[in-house]
Amino acid sequence: MCMPTPIANLHHRPALVNLGQEKSSKKLKIDPLQFYIEPTQKVIPTYVTQLVQGHLQRIEQGSKMTASVSLVFDGGYYILVDSPSSADMKAKETMLQCLSAKSINPGEVQLAVTTHGHPDHFGQGNFFPNARHFFGSYEYVDDVYIKTELDVNDTMKITNNVELWNTPGHTAQDISVMVSKVPCCGIVAVVGDLFYDEADALNETSEWFAEAWNPVVGKSSRSKVICHADYIIPGHGKLFKYYILAPVVEKAAFQLAKLLRVSQDAVAKKEPYPFTGFWKDTMQRIAKDVNVNHIISQAHNSSMNKLKPFLNRLRLARDSLVNYH
Repeated sequence: MCMPTPIANLHHRPALVNLGQEKSSKKLKIDPLQFYIEPTQKVIPTYVTQLVQGHLQRIEQGSKMTASVSLVFDGGYYILVDSPSSADMKAKETMLQCLSAKSINPGEVQLAVTTHGHPDHFGQGNFFPNARHFFGSYEYVDDVYIKTELDVNDTMKITNNVELWNTPGHTAQDISVMVSKVPCCGIVAVVGDLFYDEADALNETSEWFAEAWNPVVGKSSRSKVICHADYIIPGHGKLFKYYILAPVVEKAAFQLAKLLRVSQDAVAKKEPYPFTGFWKDTMQRIAKDVNVNHIISQAHNSSMNKLKPFLNRLRLARDSLVNYH
């Protein structure tokens, strides 16, 4: 659903420095806090939305992929996180169409964040000429680059409810966008390729670790985000909620299936929790087949002979568990 869009007060950029008139001995002084577009005065709650949902498919020669592109609104400021590759025309059109559907002109975007330096995550930044651009520990405008707080600190606040975090691992310069006080979702982390997708978040032996710049540092960064975020937007998948106990439950579900000798073929390959999903589906089948109120009544008011039909039904349910397809 498209959100109502405020009208930003656009301004021409201030002349930072006239390089042609400056003496070479003078150092340039740039105000890193200068916004080139004033925040809207209309009050709209903080929100995060995916303009482009990324995907990743392995092919023989490499990969076929599109990176996620997200839009954050907070306190009057529009923040773009990543942009499509310069060669990905379809993703570019999707991004621009989604902005248009929200009545947002690219020139109204005040901040643009690139999570890391792989080409599928940047390439269309020129569509946002009025934005302050952030990459790694740098902010840049036109041909001027300055170091930000991330050069010496792990976090940097860019609006009231939005911070940039250093989260290296996939590359040495990964940053994540942490958005707090989102009414629907609490804290949303937009993380680039710190996580490829939800399945990757649950699998510590995934290809992510084999491809990471530093898997040990990356594991620490991933854990840090998991412990703080309620929802995560990964680099190549849809937004997901990470349940810290979910992997533990999945392991227990696997052990139970193994104990009862459930055929592996009986478990539908439902990522990311196939065995948890199997037991959930199984219990739903039993619930449809057995009248719980009738069971209670039989247990309290009948002889064992009257319980025989019920026991037979349980045996059938057990057989259904073991042979479930």
